[in-house]
Amino acid sequence: MRVFRHIASCALLTVGLAGTLFMSSCSKDSAKWGDKFVGSYNGHETCTTGSDDYTATISATSTPDMTITLQNIYGQGFSATCTKTGDQTFTFSGSQSPATFTGNGTLNGNQLTVVYTISTATVSNSCTFIGNK
Repeated sequence: MRVFRHIASCALLTVGLAGTLFMSSCSKDSAKWGDKFVGSYNGHETCTTGSDDYTATISATSTPDMTITLQNIYGQGFSATCTKTGDQTFTFSGSQSPATFTGNGTLNGNQLTVVYTISTATVSNSCTFIGNK
């Protein structure tokens, strides 16, 4: 009887250990898509009219998990909610008095590139911001 109990205990322990290893290897990645973008990007912007150096910031949004917030667009404090278009890309559009803007962004390693157009009632400017985290 003791031999049977010992064999049963070892078998149960083996099954439990194998199940634990299997379940941990199949666990879902809890990171949101936008987490890789989060941070401050110091960079240079070149526009049709003018250029500037400034810091753009990306922060996570609470929901949905396929959006992030881009802050300090045009170096003027404008912000927009960005929506996932690919694993490393997003698009955005928005309006904050007196400007409207639309564009897209790409993350390549720690480098963020944002290409967009910003307009007011009287002028439009096309810009490319390249910044590093």
